[in-house]
Amino acid sequence: MSPASATLPAGEPPRRRSAHPQRTCVACRRTRDKQDLVRLARHGDDVVVDWDQTAPGRGSSICPDLDCVEQATARDAARLRASLRGGTVDQVLCALTEIHHHLESAQHSKEHNA
Repeated sequence: MSPASATLPAGEPPRRRSAHPQRTCVACRRTRDKQDLVRLARHGDDVVVDWDQTAPGRGSSICPDLDCVEQATARDAARLRASLRGGTVDQVLCALTEIHHHLESAQHSKEHNA
């Protein structure tokens, strides 16, 4: 028996670790693979959507889900702004609006092609 399995309750299977880095959505607080989330990054004095997740610097993640984007927007982006440790509320709201439009467009394309 491994030391890790010795601490689990009887009958509970060991938890698997993901092969991918994990991040937490700032809106719903769910932990998901980094690649399954959209990243916002502080780029100098600006906040940008880092679609390919390659921008350097401080970043925050959000689910690519309209509910999560709307939830983050409704909170005046305070949690996102705090996790980015910078940027203005307007910059964060602009980035969230960009994500929202992108998700709506993708959803509309799916419905149109179905």
